[in-house]
Amino acid sequence: MRPFRIFYRVEKTIRELARGARVQIVSLGTEGTLAERLRALGLGEGARVVLLQVSARKRVYYVRTGSTVVALGAETAGMIGVRA
Repeated sequence: MRPFRIFYRVEKTIRELARGARVQIVSLGTEGTLAERLRALGLGEGARVVLLQVSARKRVYYVRTGSTVVALGAETAGMIGVRA
């Protein structure tokens, strides 16, 4: 008898997105002041964002939420979980 497998939708991070991707933030992989700052910029759980541009060396990720454009460092972008 074969084992039963459950497949879950794997969430990505902003670092894994293609330019122009429209996604929803599902988790912030950080706590404290960084999480508070991201939420103040409109990048909290449930926010819809668009990846506008990635720098040539993939160190800066530019995202738009509403009318705000935010530049995120690669480490921070890698902490923010998203889904389509």
